[in-house]
Amino acid sequence: MQPLVIRTLRFVPLIILGAICYLCPSGFTYGQGLQFDRYTMEEGLSNPGTFFRETMLQDQNGFIWISTLNGLNRFDGRIFKTYYFDGNQQQGLPSNLLAGIAEAADGSIWIGTSTGISIYDPKKDTFSSLRHDFQDPT
Repeated sequence: MQPLVIRTLRFVPLIILGAICYLCPSGFTYGQGLQFDRYTMEEGLSNPGTFFRETMLQDQNGFIWISTLNGLNRFDGRIFKTYYFDGNQQQGLPSNLLAGIAEAADGSIWIGTSTGISIYDPKKDTFSSLRHDFQDPT
């Protein structure tokens, strides 16, 4: 039979753990007080709808890019800047119907559109397009 002191000492870690859980604020033990904000069209998002899960990207400069069913959104943490298709604009998006987004090593943003690939140049704030002719199978 073990002495009373040894039998009591085996409960010390449980007592300490219980005290820590009791004394710690709930934010510390449940996500450390994380806060989430929801942005809608009222805050400047062009459209909440997207095609695929590859529709959001944080680039090398910290901007959040969101490709939607109605244009491309760039979010700086406070304000949305939206890029839309404009038939008169030579260096703009070729379509508002966007499917995916990725960043290249050089910092350019590649956007999948309904008419092909569009490449955003952050230094010039312009787009160039690789258009697909659906009538030509090559």
